[in-house]
Amino acid sequence: MKTLFSDNRIVNIIQLFRKNQTITIGALAEKLKVSERTIRNDIKQLNQDLHNCAIVEGSQGKYRLRVFDNEQFQKICANLAQSEDFNSSRKRMDYVFGKLMRTNEPLLTDELAYEMNIGRTTLVGDIKKLRQEVADYDLEIIGKTSKGLLLQGKESDIRRYILEVNYQRIYQNYPIDEEIKELMVHHFKEYGWESSLRESFERYFTLMVDRFLTGNELSTLPPDFYNLTSHPSYQKVNDLVDTMGEVLLVRFPVEEKLFTMLPIVGMRTPTDVGKLGRIPLDKEVKEILSTILYQIKQEMNLTVELGEFEEEFLYHLMFMINRIRFNVRLINPMLEKIKEKYPLAYQMAAVSVGVLSSDYHLAVTEDEQGYLASYFAVVMAENDLKKVFKIAIVSGTGRVTARLIAMQLKKDFR
Repeated sequence: MKTLFSDNRIVNIIQLFRKNQTITIGALAEKLKVSERTIRNDIKQLNQDLHNCAIVEGSQGKYRLRVFDNEQFQKICANLAQSEDFNSSRKRMDYVFGKLMRTNEPLLTDELAYEMNIGRTTLVGDIKKLRQEVADYDLEIIGKTSKGLLLQGKESDIRRYILEVNYQRIYQNYPIDEEIKELMVHHFKEYGWESSLRESFERYFTLMVDRFLTGNELSTLPPDFYNLTSHPSYQKVNDLVDTMGEVLLVRFPVEEKLFTMLPIVGMRTPTDVGKLGRIPLDKEVKEILSTILYQIKQEMNLTVELGEFEEEFLYHLMFMINRIRFNVRLINPMLEKIKEKYPLAYQMAAVSVGVLSSDYHLAVTEDEQGYLASYFAVVMAENDLKKVFKIAIVSGTGRVTARLIAMQLKKDFR
Protein backbone atom coordinates (compact mmCIF):
# COMPACT_ATOMS: atom_id res chain seq x y z
CA MET A 1 0.00 0.00 0.00
CA LYS A 2 1.39 3.38 -1.02
CA THR A 3 1.17 6.04 1.70
CA LEU A 4 1.00 9.81 1.61
CA PHE A 5 4.50 9.90 2.99
CA SER A 6 7.61 8.28 1.52
CA ASP A 7 10.35 9.23 4.00
CA ASN A 8 11.29 6.97 6.89
CA ARG A 9 12.54 9.06 9.78
CA ILE A 10 12.82 6.07 12.12
CA VAL A 11 15.29 4.42 9.74
CA ASN A 12 17.20 7.69 9.39
CA ILE A 13 17.52 7.86 13.18
CA ILE A 14 18.94 4.31 13.28
CA GLN A 15 21.46 5.22 10.58
CA LEU A 16 22.58 8.29 12.51
CA PHE A 17 23.10 6.19 15.65
CA ARG A 18 25.18 3.74 13.61
CA LYS A 19 27.41 6.58 12.41
CA ASN A 20 27.77 8.22 15.83
CA GLN A 21 28.68 6.52 19.07
CA THR A 22 26.63 9.13 20.93
CA ILE A 23 24.44 11.95 19.69
CA THR A 24 22.15 14.56 21.27
CA ILE A 25 18.43 15.02 20.70
CA GLY A 26 19.21 18.51 19.36
CA ALA A 27 21.66 17.17 16.78
CA LEU A 28 19.13 14.58 15.58
CA ALA A 29 16.43 17.25 15.35
CA GLU A 30 18.73 19.55 13.36
CA LYS A 31 19.75 16.83 10.89
CA LEU A 32 16.20 15.62 10.32
CA LYS A 33 14.64 19.13 10.30
CA VAL A 34 12.08 18.44 13.02
CA SER A 35 11.61 19.55 16.64
CA GLU A 36 13.26 17.90 19.64
CA ARG A 37 9.82 16.86 20.86
CA THR A 38 9.28 14.94 17.61
CA ILE A 39 12.64 13.18 17.99
CA ARG A 40 11.81 12.16 21.57
CA ASN A 41 8.51 10.67 20.35
CA ASP A 42 10.34 8.87 17.52
CA ILE A 43 12.85 7.36 19.95
CA LYS A 44 10.03 6.18 22.18
CA GLN A 45 8.39 4.55 19.16
CA LEU A 46 11.70 3.05 17.97
CA ASN A 47 12.30 1.43 21.34
CA GLN A 48 8.89 -0.21 21.07
CA ASP A 49 9.62 -1.41 17.52
CA LEU A 50 12.95 -2.95 18.61
CA HIS A 51 11.23 -5.38 21.01
CA ASN A 52 14.14 -5.47 23.50
CA CYS A 53 16.71 -6.67 20.94
CA ALA A 54 18.22 -3.17 21.20
CA ILE A 55 17.48 0.09 22.96
CA VAL A 56 18.15 3.79 22.53
CA GLU A 57 19.11 5.21 25.92
CA GLY A 58 20.24 8.61 27.11
CA SER A 59 22.53 9.89 29.82
CA GLN A 60 23.43 13.55 30.53
CA GLY A 61 21.82 14.67 27.29
CA LYS A 62 23.71 12.19 25.07
CA TYR A 63 21.96 9.22 23.48
CA ARG A 64 23.35 5.95 22.11
CA LEU A 65 22.08 2.75 20.54
CA ARG A 66 22.80 -0.48 22.44
CA VAL A 67 22.24 -3.77 20.57
CA PHE A 68 21.67 -6.99 22.57
CA ASP A 69 20.61 -9.38 19.79
CA ASN A 70 22.32 -8.38 16.56
CA GLU A 71 20.54 -10.95 14.37
CA GLN A 72 17.08 -9.88 15.51
CA PHE A 73 18.12 -6.22 15.31
CA GLN A 74 19.19 -6.61 11.67
CA LYS A 75 15.87 -8.26 10.78
CA ILE A 76 13.88 -5.44 12.37
CA CYS A 77 16.01 -2.80 10.63
CA ALA A 78 15.50 -4.54 7.29
CA ASN A 79 11.73 -4.64 7.80
CA LEU A 80 11.65 -0.96 8.76
CA ALA A 81 13.76 0.02 5.74
CA GLN A 82 11.85 -2.05 3.21
CA SER A 83 8.36 -1.19 4.30
CA GLU A 84 6.70 1.94 2.97
CA ASP A 85 3.50 1.10 4.83
CA PHE A 86 2.33 2.29 8.24
CA ASN A 87 4.90 0.37 10.24
CA SER A 88 5.23 2.87 13.07
CA SER A 89 2.90 4.75 15.34
CA ARG A 90 4.51 8.03 14.22
CA LYS A 91 3.62 7.43 10.57
CA ARG A 92 0.09 6.44 11.46
CA MET A 93 -0.39 9.46 13.71
CA ASP A 94 0.88 11.81 10.98
CA TYR A 95 -1.43 10.17 8.44
CA VAL A 96 -4.44 10.53 10.73
CA PHE A 97 -3.60 14.18 11.43
CA GLY A 98 -3.15 14.79 7.70
CA LYS A 99 -6.65 13.44 7.10
CA LEU A 100 -8.18 15.37 10.01
CA MET A 101 -6.66 18.70 8.94
CA ARG A 102 -8.22 18.38 5.47
CA THR A 103 -11.81 17.50 6.31
CA ASN A 104 -14.87 19.06 7.90
CA GLU A 105 -16.68 15.72 8.03
CA PRO A 106 -16.22 13.18 10.85
CA LEU A 107 -13.59 10.54 10.06
CA LEU A 108 -14.57 6.97 10.86
CA THR A 109 -11.85 4.89 12.48
CA ASP A 110 -12.91 1.77 10.59
CA GLU A 111 -12.27 3.57 7.29
CA LEU A 112 -8.91 4.90 8.52
CA ALA A 113 -7.88 1.42 9.67
CA TYR A 114 -8.85 -0.01 6.28
CA GLU A 115 -6.86 2.67 4.42
CA MET A 116 -3.74 1.91 6.46
CA ASN A 117 -4.32 -1.86 6.54
CA ILE A 118 -4.01 -2.02 10.31
CA GLY A 119 -6.19 -3.29 13.15
CA ARG A 120 -8.76 -1.03 14.77
CA THR A 121 -7.23 -1.57 18.22
CA THR A 122 -3.85 -0.36 16.96
CA LEU A 123 -5.43 2.75 15.47
CA VAL A 124 -7.36 3.56 18.65
CA GLY A 125 -4.06 3.48 20.56
CA ASP A 126 -2.45 5.82 18.01
CA ILE A 127 -5.37 8.25 18.22
CA LYS A 128 -5.04 8.33 22.00
CA LYS A 129 -1.38 9.32 21.68
CA LEU A 130 -2.21 11.86 18.98
CA ARG A 131 -4.84 13.45 21.22
CA GLN A 132 -2.25 13.91 23.96
CA GLU A 133 0.29 15.36 21.52
CA VAL A 134 -1.97 17.94 19.87
CA ALA A 135 -3.27 19.08 23.26
CA ASP A 136 0.12 20.79 23.79
CA TYR A 137 -0.83 23.04 20.86
CA ASP A 138 -4.34 23.84 22.17
CA LEU A 139 -5.87 21.47 19.63
CA GLU A 140 -8.45 18.78 20.32
CA ILE A 141 -9.64 15.70 18.49
CA ILE A 142 -13.34 15.54 19.33
CA GLY A 143 -15.81 12.73 18.87
CA LYS A 144 -15.73 9.02 19.55
CA THR A 145 -13.77 6.45 17.60
CA SER A 146 -17.02 4.57 16.98
CA LYS A 147 -18.89 7.59 15.56
CA GLY A 148 -16.25 9.72 13.87
CA LEU A 149 -13.50 12.20 14.70
CA LEU A 150 -12.94 15.89 13.99
CA LEU A 151 -9.99 18.21 14.60
CA GLN A 152 -10.92 21.30 16.61
CA GLY A 153 -8.79 24.36 17.26
CA LYS A 154 -7.52 27.63 15.86
CA GLU A 155 -6.03 27.63 12.38
CA SER A 156 -2.89 29.33 13.73
CA ASP A 157 -2.38 26.46 16.20
CA ILE A 158 -2.91 23.84 13.50
CA ARG A 159 -0.19 25.50 11.43
CA ARG A 160 2.14 25.75 14.42
CA TYR A 161 1.73 22.03 15.11
CA ILE A 162 2.45 21.15 11.47
CA LEU A 163 5.58 23.33 11.32
CA GLU A 164 7.00 21.89 14.52
CA VAL A 165 5.97 18.24 14.23
CA ASN A 166 5.19 16.85 10.78
CA TYR A 167 5.64 19.43 8.02
CA GLN A 168 8.23 17.34 6.19
CA ARG A 169 6.10 14.22 6.23
CA ILE A 170 2.95 15.98 5.02
CA TYR A 171 4.39 18.47 2.52
CA GLN A 172 7.57 16.88 1.17
CA ASN A 173 5.88 16.06 -2.16
CA TYR A 174 3.66 19.14 -2.34
CA PRO A 175 3.86 20.57 -5.87
CA ILE A 176 5.32 24.07 -5.99
CA ASP A 177 5.40 25.71 -9.42
CA GLU A 178 8.94 26.31 -10.74
CA GLU A 179 8.00 29.90 -11.55
CA ILE A 180 7.11 30.40 -7.88
CA LYS A 181 10.47 29.01 -6.77
CA GLU A 182 12.31 31.24 -9.25
CA LEU A 183 10.45 34.29 -7.94
CA MET A 184 11.54 33.44 -4.39
CA VAL A 185 15.17 33.02 -5.41
CA HIS A 186 15.16 36.27 -7.40
CA HIS A 187 13.52 38.40 -4.71
CA PHE A 188 15.60 37.02 -1.85
CA LYS A 189 18.79 37.76 -3.78
CA GLU A 190 17.52 41.25 -4.54
CA TYR A 191 16.69 41.86 -0.87
CA GLY A 192 20.06 40.48 0.27
CA TRP A 193 18.42 37.74 2.37
CA GLU A 194 20.24 34.43 2.90
CA SER A 195 19.27 31.12 1.28
CA SER A 196 18.53 29.53 4.67
CA LEU A 197 15.94 32.26 5.27
CA ARG A 198 14.44 31.57 1.84
CA GLU A 199 14.06 27.88 2.73
CA SER A 200 12.24 28.79 5.92
CA PHE A 201 10.02 31.24 4.03
CA GLU A 202 9.20 28.53 1.47
CA ARG A 203 7.94 26.24 4.24
CA TYR A 204 5.62 28.94 5.57
CA PHE A 205 4.46 29.92 2.08
CA THR A 206 3.78 26.30 1.06
CA LEU A 207 1.76 25.67 4.20
CA MET A 208 -0.11 28.95 3.78
CA VAL A 209 -1.02 28.28 0.14
CA ASP A 210 -2.29 24.78 0.83
CA ARG A 211 -4.37 25.81 3.83
CA PHE A 212 -5.75 28.93 2.10
CA LEU A 213 -6.68 27.13 -1.12
CA THR A 214 -8.47 24.39 0.82
CA GLY A 215 -10.65 26.88 2.68
CA ASN A 216 -8.65 27.05 5.91
CA GLU A 217 -7.62 30.69 5.89
CA LEU A 218 -6.52 32.77 8.88
CA SER A 219 -9.56 34.92 9.61
CA THR A 220 -8.12 37.07 12.40
CA LEU A 221 -4.80 37.40 14.21
CA PRO A 222 -3.77 38.91 17.57
CA PRO A 223 -3.20 42.70 17.47
CA ASP A 224 0.62 42.32 17.64
CA PHE A 225 0.58 40.60 14.25
CA TYR A 226 -1.10 43.53 12.53
CA ASN A 227 1.62 45.82 13.88
CA LEU A 228 3.98 43.94 11.54
CA THR A 229 2.47 45.85 8.61
CA SER A 230 4.69 48.76 9.69
CA HIS A 231 7.79 46.52 9.80
CA PRO A 232 10.51 47.59 7.31
CA SER A 233 10.38 44.17 5.60
CA TYR A 234 6.61 43.98 5.24
CA GLN A 235 6.42 45.79 1.91
CA LYS A 236 9.01 43.42 0.43
CA VAL A 237 7.06 40.36 1.57
CA ASN A 238 3.81 41.97 0.45
CA ASP A 239 5.17 42.58 -3.06
CA LEU A 240 6.61 39.05 -3.31
CA VAL A 241 3.40 37.34 -2.13
CA ASP A 242 1.31 39.52 -4.47
CA THR A 243 3.55 38.60 -7.40
CA MET A 244 3.32 34.88 -6.59
CA GLY A 245 -0.44 35.28 -6.13
CA GLU A 246 -0.69 36.61 -9.70
CA VAL A 247 0.99 33.43 -10.94
CA LEU A 248 -1.47 31.32 -8.94
CA LEU A 249 -4.42 33.58 -9.88
CA VAL A 250 -5.12 34.20 -6.19
CA ARG A 251 -5.26 37.35 -4.04
CA PHE A 252 -3.97 36.64 -0.55
CA PRO A 253 -5.40 38.70 2.35
CA VAL A 254 -3.21 40.57 4.80
CA GLU A 255 -3.48 37.81 7.44
CA GLU A 256 -1.83 35.29 5.13
CA LYS A 257 0.90 37.76 4.18
CA LEU A 258 1.60 38.36 7.86
CA PHE A 259 1.89 34.61 8.38
CA THR A 260 4.63 34.43 5.74
CA MET A 261 6.35 37.37 7.48
CA LEU A 262 7.06 35.28 10.59
CA PRO A 263 10.32 33.63 9.43
CA ILE A 264 11.54 37.08 8.33
CA VAL A 265 10.95 38.91 11.61
CA GLY A 266 12.28 35.92 13.54
CA MET A 267 15.27 35.20 11.31
CA ARG A 268 18.61 33.96 12.57
CA THR A 269 21.29 36.65 12.78
CA PRO A 270 22.76 36.82 9.23
CA THR A 271 26.19 35.30 8.64
CA ASP A 272 27.24 38.55 6.96
CA VAL A 273 26.93 41.03 9.83
CA GLY A 274 27.43 43.88 7.39
CA LYS A 275 23.89 43.30 6.16
CA LEU A 276 22.44 44.07 9.57
CA GLY A 277 22.71 47.79 8.93
CA ARG A 278 19.83 47.47 6.47
CA ILE A 279 17.54 46.36 9.30
CA PRO A 280 16.61 49.01 11.89
CA LEU A 281 16.74 47.94 15.53
CA ASP A 282 13.56 48.06 17.60
CA LYS A 283 13.65 50.93 20.09
CA GLU A 284 13.03 48.72 23.12
CA VAL A 285 15.97 46.37 22.52
CA LYS A 286 18.70 48.61 23.94
CA GLU A 287 16.69 49.14 27.10
CA ILE A 288 16.16 45.38 27.46
CA LEU A 289 19.88 44.71 27.03
CA SER A 290 20.76 47.33 29.64
CA THR A 291 18.34 45.72 32.10
CA ILE A 292 19.82 42.27 31.44
CA LEU A 293 23.42 43.42 31.95
CA TYR A 294 22.44 45.27 35.13
CA GLN A 295 20.73 42.16 36.52
CA ILE A 296 23.75 39.98 35.70
CA LYS A 297 25.90 42.44 37.66
CA GLN A 298 23.47 42.36 40.59
CA GLU A 299 23.05 38.57 40.76
CA MET A 300 26.45 37.30 39.61
CA ASN A 301 28.74 40.28 40.30
CA LEU A 302 29.92 40.14 36.69
CA THR A 303 30.41 43.16 34.45
CA VAL A 304 29.77 42.26 30.82
CA GLU A 305 31.49 44.48 28.27
CA LEU A 306 30.14 43.73 24.81
CA GLY A 307 32.37 46.18 22.96
CA GLU A 308 32.22 45.80 19.17
CA PHE A 309 30.00 42.75 19.70
CA GLU A 310 27.15 44.87 21.09
CA GLU A 311 25.38 45.57 17.81
CA GLU A 312 25.27 41.91 16.80
CA PHE A 313 24.03 40.96 20.27
CA LEU A 314 21.25 43.56 20.01
CA TYR A 315 20.12 42.13 16.68
CA HIS A 316 20.11 38.61 18.08
CA LEU A 317 18.02 39.83 21.01
CA MET A 318 15.57 41.57 18.69
CA PHE A 319 15.11 38.53 16.43
CA MET A 320 14.79 36.24 19.46
CA ILE A 321 12.08 38.40 21.03
CA ASN A 322 10.19 38.38 17.72
CA ARG A 323 10.39 34.59 17.57
CA ILE A 324 8.97 34.32 21.08
CA ARG A 325 6.17 36.84 20.46
CA PHE A 326 5.06 35.20 17.22
CA ASN A 327 5.62 31.53 18.13
CA VAL A 328 8.47 30.87 15.69
CA ARG A 329 10.30 27.82 17.04
CA LEU A 330 14.09 27.63 16.63
CA ILE A 331 15.92 24.38 17.38
CA ASN A 332 19.36 24.61 19.01
CA PRO A 333 21.42 21.53 18.01
CA MET A 334 24.24 22.48 20.42
CA LEU A 335 22.08 22.96 23.52
CA GLU A 336 23.45 20.06 25.58
CA LYS A 337 27.04 20.86 24.62
CA ILE A 338 26.59 24.52 25.59
CA LYS A 339 25.21 23.51 29.00
CA GLU A 340 28.14 21.19 29.57
CA LYS A 341 31.01 23.35 28.29
CA TYR A 342 29.86 26.85 29.21
CA PRO A 343 28.02 26.65 32.57
CA LEU A 344 28.84 30.25 33.53
CA ALA A 345 27.54 31.61 30.23
CA TYR A 346 24.45 29.43 30.59
CA GLN A 347 23.84 30.90 34.04
CA MET A 348 24.15 34.40 32.58
CA ALA A 349 21.57 33.40 29.99
CA ALA A 350 19.33 32.11 32.80
CA VAL A 351 19.48 35.54 34.45
CA SER A 352 18.56 37.09 31.08
CA VAL A 353 15.60 34.72 30.77
CA GLY A 354 14.45 35.82 34.22
CA VAL A 355 14.50 39.47 33.14
CA LEU A 356 12.60 38.74 29.93
CA SER A 357 10.02 36.73 31.87
CA SER A 358 9.43 39.05 34.84
CA ASP A 359 9.85 42.45 33.19
CA TYR A 360 8.62 41.79 29.65
CA HIS A 361 6.36 38.72 30.06
CA LEU A 362 8.23 36.68 27.45
CA ALA A 363 8.43 32.88 27.81
CA VAL A 364 11.92 31.99 26.56
CA THR A 365 12.45 28.38 25.44
CA GLU A 366 15.46 26.34 26.51
CA ASP A 367 16.72 26.37 22.91
CA GLU A 368 16.72 30.18 22.89
CA GLN A 369 18.41 30.26 26.28
CA GLY A 370 21.15 28.12 24.76
CA TYR A 371 21.69 30.64 21.96
CA LEU A 372 21.90 33.47 24.48
CA ALA A 373 24.51 31.46 26.39
CA SER A 374 26.50 31.05 23.16
CA TYR A 375 26.74 34.82 22.78
CA PHE A 376 27.80 35.31 26.39
CA ALA A 377 30.43 32.56 26.03
CA VAL A 378 31.90 34.23 22.94
CA VAL A 379 31.90 37.66 24.59
CA MET A 380 33.69 36.41 27.69
CA ALA A 381 36.29 34.49 25.71
CA GLU A 382 37.02 37.29 23.26
CA ASN A 383 37.54 39.74 26.10
CA ASP A 384 40.30 37.44 27.39
CA LEU A 385 42.07 36.72 24.09
CA LYS A 386 45.00 38.75 22.84
CA LYS A 387 46.40 36.71 19.94
CA VAL A 388 44.92 37.05 16.46
CA PHE A 389 44.46 34.03 14.22
CA LYS A 390 43.46 34.06 10.55
CA ILE A 391 41.21 31.03 10.22
CA ALA A 392 38.15 30.65 8.00
CA ILE A 393 35.27 28.75 9.59
CA VAL A 394 32.24 27.60 7.61
CA SER A 395 29.24 26.57 9.71
CA GLY A 396 25.79 25.46 8.65
CA THR A 397 24.24 26.14 12.05
CA GLY A 398 24.63 29.89 12.28
CA ARG A 399 27.08 32.68 12.97
CA VAL A 400 27.26 32.29 16.74
CA THR A 401 28.09 28.57 16.36
CA ALA A 402 31.02 29.50 14.14
CA ARG A 403 32.15 31.99 16.79
CA LEU A 404 32.08 29.25 19.43
CA ILE A 405 34.22 27.00 17.24
CA ALA A 406 36.67 29.87 16.65
CA MET A 407 36.83 30.47 20.38
CA GLN A 408 37.67 26.81 21.04
CA LEU A 409 40.39 26.85 18.38
CA LYS A 410 41.93 29.92 19.96
CA LYS A 411 42.06 28.11 23.31
CA ASP A 412 43.67 25.07 21.72
CA PHE A 413 46.41 27.12 20.05
CA ARG A 414 47.34 29.20 23.06
